[in-house]
Amino acid sequence: MKGAIGTAILFYSLCCVVSLPLHNIFKRNATHQKRNSESDAHAHILAEYIFDSTASNARIVTHQDISDFYKSVFEYDDYMADQISRRYIEWGDVNGDGALTKEELTIAIRNHYP
Repeated sequence: MKGAIGTAILFYSLCCVVSLPLHNIFKRNATHQKRNSESDAHAHILAEYIFDSTASNARIVTHQDISDFYKSVFEYDDYMADQISRRYIEWGDVNGDGALTKEELTIAIRNHYP
């Protein structure tokens, strides 16, 4: 009986040790957090480019502005451009107005791309 309990405890502890790093990997990939790269220079550059080329308002960029940008620059179809734009709004809109400032757009791009 002692051997079975010892084996069970050893097995349980090994499962905990192995699953702990996996928990962090799943948590990181399932949430909208910055992933894989500590550098977000690409996010700043793309946000500047989107903002400077398509912003209909001087301070904010809307869902339609982002969709139009991806259709014209990257030649995405309507569905793909719309989905990317919706994700940017979902992940970057802090104040809930449905539009993004330059800082919010940078956050959304950083969270969208690994």
